[in-house]
Amino acid sequence: MRYLATQRPTVRKQHVNKASLSYGTGRPHWTARNRAEAEEFFLGSLASWRQRMGIDKMVLVGHSMGGYLAAAYALKYPDHVAHLILVCPAGIVRASLLDRRP
Repeated sequence: MRYLATQRPTVRKQHVNKASLSYGTGRPHWTARNRAEAEEFFLGSLASWRQRMGIDKMVLVGHSMGGYLAAAYALKYPDHVAHLILVCPAGIVRASLLDRRP
């Protein structure tokens, strides 16, 4: 305890932005016909948002289905992700299983 009491906390000012990909009531027209097109729809939206906000590298946090998309984004754009935090991410199944669905 003595060690903890003598340590000065290190605090850095951080800028936090939230990008929600739910689109509310102004949803764009959905044209995706398969998993790859659906992923690109959301990953492209996040990439466009990051560019508009002028963010080069970000700490990306994803929950549930957002965790799946955050992981996919980090794989596609690794140079723009400083850290990846997944909170109860949705299961990621093999593409071959998804592509067999009607």
